[in-house]
Amino acid sequence: MLSMMIYNPDEHHRGSIRLKNYDYSKNGYYFITICTRKRECLFSTVEKNNVGASLVDAPTIGQIIGSFKSKCINDYLKYLKKNNMYENVKIWQRNFYEHIIHDDNELDKIRKYIHDNPYKWDDDENNPKNIKN
Repeated sequence: MLSMMIYNPDEHHRGSIRLKNYDYSKNGYYFITICTRKRECLFSTVEKNNVGASLVDAPTIGQIIGSFKSKCINDYLKYLKKNNMYENVKIWQRNFYEHIIHDDNELDKIRKYIHDNPYKWDDDENNPKNIKN
């Protein structure tokens, strides 16, 4: 017998990571990370289960992420169709991580992180070869 879960707003909500009273539409640097659904390894030439980037002067962060995710899904669907494959097309986790970059020193550290992170994949806890059953 299936039971219905009762919605409890104190338990069933996503907290916002956004800063209150911060104008996210103003020019600046933002560090964004989006992850694949269930952290599946879908990207073989970049980070395996997430994509990181630093953005400058974006329309809105949400619009950019939405457009990027949409483009990826459309390309993935074309790939599946071309190869006569039928799979679940949900490739992204909901939402994304964002961080406001406050100065050049922080920007340099984040650029180094983005550059170096793919080289650390072999030791990453989310790498399937490192997950113990």
